[in-house]
Amino acid sequence: MTNTAEVIAVLRPGASASVHGLGSESETIIWHDTVQTEPTRAEIDAKRAELDAAQPWIDARTERDQLLRDSDWTAVTDTALSEADQTDWEDYRQALRDIPQTYDDADDVVWPDAPA
Repeated sequence: MTNTAEVIAVLRPGASASVHGLGSESETIIWHDTVQTEPTRAEIDAKRAELDAAQPWIDARTERDQLLRDSDWTAVTDTALSEADQTDWEDYRQALRDIPQTYDDADDVVWPDAPA
């Protein structure tokens, strides 16, 4: 779950504020900024829900991007891979790139196995 300080940083970039008792029942926002207005609790709650809903896809893309980086060596022209192996790696990398379009829910992603 995204904490209140992170939400405020997204809602009011560069604003000066402190959050005391972060995450507790007695959490208090001290607004120091004289230029930007303090977000309402409703704004904070709505943005937190939006950020939390997006997090699974952010995590999935991070994992996907790492798997692509780990297999970048297969995409260079001077690898010693056979034609069949090269095709297997191309298919694997394409399956990774297609994940955001293939799945509606990041929690349902089934990661392809890298070729042997």
